[in-house]
Amino acid sequence: MRSAISSFEARLRAWWSPALFRKDLCRFWPVWTLYGAVWTLILPVHLFRARLDFDMAPGYWTTGLVLDTIPIGIPLSLIFGLLAAMAVFSYLYNSRAALLMHALPIRREGLFLTSYLAGLSFLVLPILAVGLLALGAEVLAGRGVDAGLLFLWGWCQVMMSFFFYSFAVFCGMFTGQLLALPAFYGILNVLVLGLWQLSNTVAGCLLFGFSYDRGCPAWVEWLTPVYCYSIRVGDTGSPEYRFTGLTAIFFYAFVGLVLAVLSLLLYQRRQVESAGDIVSVPWVRPIFKYGAAFCTAMALGPFLWALFCPDQRRSDLWVLLAVLLLAGALGYFVAEMFLRKSFRVFRTGWKGCAVFLVLLSLGAGMLRMDPFGFEDRVPDAGQVASISFTNGQSFPPYDDACYPTSLDRAEDIRHFIAFHQSVVDHKAEIREAVETGGDSVFAREEILRADDPSWEFSWVTLSFTYRFTDGGRMSRTYRIPVTKALLADPESPAARLDDLINAPGFCEELYFSRYAPGDKLIHASLSTTGNSDLEFDGSDAQRLLSAVRDDLADGTLGRHYLMDSAERSANCYWNDLTFTFSLSGQRDAPRTEDPPGNVYEITVTVQAGAERTLSVLQELGAGEDLILWSDID
Repeated sequence: MRSAISSFEARLRAWWSPALFRKDLCRFWPVWTLYGAVWTLILPVHLFRARLDFDMAPGYWTTGLVLDTIPIGIPLSLIFGLLAAMAVFSYLYNSRAALLMHALPIRREGLFLTSYLAGLSFLVLPILAVGLLALGAEVLAGRGVDAGLLFLWGWCQVMMSFFFYSFAVFCGMFTGQLLALPAFYGILNVLVLGLWQLSNTVAGCLLFGFSYDRGCPAWVEWLTPVYCYSIRVGDTGSPEYRFTGLTAIFFYAFVGLVLAVLSLLLYQRRQVESAGDIVSVPWVRPIFKYGAAFCTAMALGPFLWALFCPDQRRSDLWVLLAVLLLAGALGYFVAEMFLRKSFRVFRTGWKGCAVFLVLLSLGAGMLRMDPFGFEDRVPDAGQVASISFTNGQSFPPYDDACYPTSLDRAEDIRHFIAFHQSVVDHKAEIREAVETGGDSVFAREEILRADDPSWEFSWVTLSFTYRFTDGGRMSRTYRIPVTKALLADPESPAARLDDLINAPGFCEELYFSRYAPGDKLIHASLSTTGNSDLEFDGSDAQRLLSAVRDDLADGTLGRHYLMDSAERSANCYWNDLTFTFSLSGQRDAPRTEDPPGNVYEITVTVQAGAERTLSVLQELGAGEDLILWSDID
């Protein structure tokens, strides 16, 4: 019987070392002590102090107070998961310590399991202790105890800590230097999102019309753990206070389990002699080298290009290619120096660098040539559900007719697609104008400049997104040159855009987008150069409103310009008409754009072509107060 027990104990100790587990707990006590202390201040102490706040809503006390602390665990788990992994596996990064640990009478699997569980306990045990303290704080507060909610908090913290800790251990299996572990860990946490953004930056330099979307696809979010946690984990707020982010918690918990198994497999094949190497796994070395070169090219290249071209001209894209290649070569040889632990890498590494630079050149060239037709794609009107704009574009005169944030009427969509097609048809001219900073347009208009001192040149930048009926999206950004000659050419993008924003009836919709039938006109006012504006009430204000709407409907009022030109000064008055409305009680539901106090204003710049409006103003005795911008100049 005794020999059987001894045999069982021997097999158990080959897979588990209680002494090593206790040693890790005692030796690295600052890690789990600090983790527990931080959480104690965040949750139990906060709960206990909250009992002094008698004005706190009961719903917030029972759920919101605890749910608000769950997202705090994201940065804490990120940091302390790394510290725990660095602590318990620190012996792998010192040759003497690694040889000593692997000489112990315990299997490699046992060493990994003991160290892994010791590090995990640094995170789990403090969470359990803090959960019990929080439960006691709720009892002392006397406002009810919600053990289920505290369990949710603890479970979320354990799962997030489990993922980040497993991720840190996984990263640690690829390196033999302790300080390289936090670098790999930090970079891999945001690598996909970073490459996505950098790729957008480079594509924006090479592709005509490419729009850098601040958002990112779902797959990028899910491959960026910190970002995915931060945007998904939280609560709905008052009054429900429902927790959100369970899908992310479950998903990354499963990923953490997979990473733990992969870490064990890597640990089994890890060479003890790799302590001190920047990359300890042989087949990962080329990935590290070429990955570092690519990331350096994508990050440093556009920065150097913007530094060398501060005027943002794209006159010579060979400069961009040159700095991309220069940054890529720099990243390649720096990575090679780390791998070889030597500065003498140029003689043996130039061949690999040359292959990488050729591939990078081919990739940039292919992107520039656009083999997939990205630049020439214009959707059919029937495919488009709506068109949204990043920012409402304002054109002179700067009144309340800002370019809309979205278009959804079929007629407006057709007009806009015609404008988009014109931009694509004139792609070469627009690209040349953008890449030369307008010099090519200046050259064509040299005669106009000589004959007309009031010659003007301007740019209009539009960023928009098509939303298709099947749920898809397509974004573009264009910088359109505007001159008198281009506006006179009905097929030019500038003329097409000018026709779109000045279509009869279109401006009326922009001005009165907030207006709803039943809204009451309170009064109208005309700005003057004097100390006070002219006020119109009752029937006078209503006559002005009717005249303005009639002039807007036929296009004689509301004329807007793509540049602040002499034509604009000759047509627009300095004076603005402002109509003040109060919201009616007939609206189905409040809208987000409804102003405080249920009162809003609509301002329209008076223009020389608005005969009805000018006639009413003359009848009301305001004719002498009207001043054209050209008269002021």
